[in-house]
This record gives sequence, structure tokens and C-alpha cells, in this order.
Amino acid sequence: MALRNKSFNGSLHKEMVIEGPGDFKVSPRIYTDERIFEDELKKIFGRSWVYVGHESEIEKPGDYRTAYIGSAPLILSRGQDHRIYLMFNTCRHRGNTVCRDEHGHADSFRCPYHGWTYDSSGALTVLAEGEGYAGLSTKDLGLVQAPRVASYRGLIFGSLSPEGESLEAYLGEAKKYVDMWVERSPTGVVHLHRPHKFIYPGNWKLQADNGHDAYHGRYVHESAMKTLEHSMGRSSLDERRTARHGQGSVRGFPRGHGFLERPGGRGELPAEMLRDYMNKLVEAYGAERAEQIAMVRHVFIFPNLYLMDDNVRVICPVSVNQTLVYSYFAAIGGVSDIMNTGRLKNLQWRLGQTGFFATDDLDMFAGCQSGMEGTGMAWLNLSRGLHRETTSPTGEKVGPSSDEAPQRSLYREWARLMAGV
Repeated sequence: MALRNKSFNGSLHKEMVIEGPGDFKVSPRIYTDERIFEDELKKIFGRSWVYVGHESEIEKPGDYRTAYIGSAPLILSRGQDHRIYLMFNTCRHRGNTVCRDEHGHADSFRCPYHGWTYDSSGALTVLAEGEGYAGLSTKDLGLVQAPRVASYRGLIFGSLSPEGESLEAYLGEAKKYVDMWVERSPTGVVHLHRPHKFIYPGNWKLQADNGHDAYHGRYVHESAMKTLEHSMGRSSLDERRTARHGQGSVRGFPRGHGFLERPGGRGELPAEMLRDYMNKLVEAYGAERAEQIAMVRHVFIFPNLYLMDDNVRVICPVSVNQTLVYSYFAAIGGVSDIMNTGRLKNLQWRLGQTGFFATDDLDMFAGCQSGMEGTGMAWLNLSRGLHRETTSPTGEKVGPSSDEAPQRSLYREWARLMAGV
């Protein structure tokens, strides 16, 4: 079976993703061709539900944060009517960026160019030196609202397409794993802290297909693990990690979502604290669900969101070979401040800007990008585990944890959208 995508000059068809018996290939061009990147902004980020923020970031009327869907600049705000608004960060007068800060609280947004001012819902409230306009009505000159905005379990998504399936339909079977991520809090409350922000010289899909890839861990992070073994003790880290390698599973969903899950601990938190935490989960959700919730799990919501054990990672494409990533610590309600502090420390040494593991991955992304530039190689191979991949009744592709089932689901959806289906 070949998943075909129209070429970007509109005249021929090019095969960018090819799947056959025991074989799954993608073209390196999807990471390096500027025309393909521009098409992605229209056909993927312009059509899909895209994560733009969390309700904890805009709790009170007047709270706001800026965001992007593809290259489109947006303001996400809580209006005085307590509703969530998602609007283009573009003044209706001369197109200037209205809000320059990434987050904050304001009753209004004033364009720095000519002083046009908008309230937290986007309505134009001040037409500066209005006498210069002959009876111009401000009614229809508010900030342009994004066509659609919706939230699920505190996660806010926007869509630049006025038509399409609902957010819950889009999430599909991945919704239950979003639920379990939220329910890592015994009270179901998650609060995002301000993010680490980093940029790498590579395509956005390199981060998208890495977060649920368990295959690379023992190779890419080998030196990091040796450093930790030296400082923290081999038995507490290396042997336990080696025992878990290959355990668990990966899963890919029809809309490109996917996850990696495996049994494991909660980092290096004290045993007594972990027992207390598990008791709270059991009390809130029952013993069986508590065990499911506590598994190590990286959930990817196509095209730009990862929900990991302790953090939210957001992927923002900048250019074909440049990507901005935000990594938010997700504090959970119903536990002690000491536990959340311990979770934050674990996140910092693992996935923070200067942590042991994130820096390894960024080096791989840069290496992949430079390795694929100008190459005569026609295909990359993503067929690991294809022969043992199974399909659930709901269409999910399932395999052992080191297989590439979620990556294949990601690129099936990529090819579908790029073909305009």
C-alpha cells in the first residue's frame, strides 16, 4: 500500500510515505524540503486541532498567554465573562503584533503602533484619535477570532479550520490516556509552571517521533546513564533500567496520536512518599486504575503535544530546519509540596534544558537534519516491529515498547493530511 501525497508544484504525484508487507519507508525530503514545510503549515497545522495552552495558565479573567498554530500568532485569554478566547495576535489597523509578552494579566491589549486597544475578549475598545475616521464603526474591528477553540481536561486546542470533527472525536481512543495523565493527580488537578524553552536546528517531526521512541534510549543516553551510575549507584539506576528495557508497549492511533508506556518507578522519590502517593491514587480511582495511572507513559497528541510523566512538551515549527520546544513542569494537586518539588527536580535532571537526556536528543535531531541535507538517499526505514504489529478493534496499532508503531501512525496521518484527504 502506498500513501500518496501530491507534489508541491501541483503537477505530479510523489510518494513520500510507502508502506508494504514488512516495509515502511519515508522520504528524507519531508524533513528538508522547504516547499513541503510550507505545505505542512497549511494542510496539517491549518486543519488539525493544535494544542495552544492549559487552563491553569489563564485561570482568572484578564489572564493571557501568546501561542502559535503553525506560523499564525495567537492570543489565548480568559475574558471578563470567564470564557476562553483564542484570537489572532494581529492589529486590525496595520497588522502589527498587538501583544508582545508570552504571558501575563491585562484588562486590554494596546497596539504599540497607533494605539488601537482591544479588551480581553478581542473587542476593539479604543480607536485612537477617532475623530480622524469619518464615523467608522468599531463593532466589526475586533481581533479576528480563531475559527474554533475547545478544551479537554484542561488542555486547550485551537483549529484554523472552521469545519471538522469535534475535539473529542479527534482525540478518539487517545482520550483515555489523556484522562490517565490528568489523573496522576489524586484530585484531577494539574497546574503548569512557566516553561523551559529551547530551539534546535532540525525539523519539527524529529521531536514529534522521538518522544515515544524507546528504541533509542540505551544508545543515545548511554553516557548519561553512566554518569548517573557513577554519582547515584549502579544498582539504583542501570540494573533497574536494563531490566525494564523492552517491557511495556507502544500504540499508534488513527489520527496520528500515539504513546509509549512501560512499568517503572516515579524517579528517585523516597519510597515512603511513593507509598503514600499510591495510596491516594487507590483511594481516588481504585487499585487497578491506580496501577495503570502510575505507569511510565509518554502520550503524543498529533501534531504538537506530548504529555509525559511530569511535564507537557509543546512543539512549535519555525522553519524546515528550526524548531522551538516548550517544556512545562506539571504540578499535580492532592499531593504535598515536597512531592511536587521532588518531581520537579527529577524533571530538571532528566528533561530540562541542561538535563542529562534532553540535550542528548537535541544533538541527535541536529545530526539527523545535517545528515539528511543534500543526500542522495531515497528512503528512511521505519519498519521496526511491523511484522509483529497488531491492530485493535478500534484501529490502534500495538507493539512492544521498542517498536515503531506510533511513528508509523504519525506518518500515516501526515501522508493523509498532506494528500488533502
